Amino acid sequence: MTITQFATDTGSAIDGNDAAITGYSAPATNDILLVAYACGTNGSDVAMAVSGNNDGTFIELSQEYNPTGGDDINLATFYQRVTGTAHTTITCTGSTNADDSCSAILYIMRGVDTVTAIDATTTTANGTNSQPDSPNITSLSTNNWVFSFAANELEQQTIVIPTGMQNILEAEAGDANPCQVGGANIENPGTSYDPAAWTGWTASGSVGWLSATIALRDADQGDGGGLFIPQRHLTGLGVGGPFFFNPLG
Repeated sequence: MTITQFATDTGSAIDGNDAAITGYSAPATNDILLVAYACGTNGSDVAMAVSGNNDGTFIELSQEYNPTGGDDINLATFYQRVTGTAHTTITCTGSTNADDSCSAILYIMRGVDTVTAIDATTTTANGTNSQPDSPNITSLSTNNWVFSFAANELEQQTIVIPTGMQNILEAEAGDANPCQVGGANIENPGTSYDPAAWTGWTASGSVGWLSATIALRDADQGDGGGLFIPQRHLTGLGVGGPFFFNPLG
C-alpha cells in the first residue's frame, strides 16, 4: 500500500498555554499522526510533549533547543499510530510562561508500515542568522516519504518550501516570544535525501532556527527490523557543544 497524505491541521497558543490541534478529518486505524511543534521562549528549554484525548501514546522523534538568538526557539517532533479510538484533539505542551508562544502542525499519513513506521533515525540541525536547513537522512527503503520540519523565533514570515518538496504546512503564534513552524514532504526521494534549505525566513538580528528530517516507511516494505533513536539536541550552552541525549542509553 503506497503512502498517501490523508489530512493536515494546525494549532497555536500564546501566554504559555498548550497548543491544541482539533477539527481535522477523522483518521483510520493504522494511520500515522505526525506532529511538529515549536515554542518561542526567553531562556526556557521547554519539556515538550504531545498527548491526545483518546487511545494511544505519542512517541518522541526529536526535541531541540536553540538559545543563541534574541529570544529562544524549541522544536519537537512526535508520532503515533492510530489504534482503538482516534484522538479528536491533540495537545502540545506549552511553557506555562505568560510571555511565551506555541505553534503546531499535524500531518495524517496513510499506508505507512504497521510495524516499523519510522524508516531511519531522525536527523536534526540548528543555526543562527541563516535559512533553516534540514539535514541529510540516509538508509531509506523504497517508496518512503521524507519530511522537513523547521522553526524559528519570529512570526508572520512568508516562508517558502524547500525546492523539490510539496505539501507545505505552517503555523505561527505571536507573543513577547513568538514562533513559527513549517513542514513539507517528498515522495520516494531514494535511499538517502538531503532537503534543500527553506527560504523566506528572517536571517538576521541573531535569529536562531531548528530543523528535523523524518522518513516514514511504506507499508509494502514490511518490517525490516529497523530501530530509530529519538534525538535531543541542545545548542549554545556550556563548552564543547553541541550535546546529544540518547534515551536508549
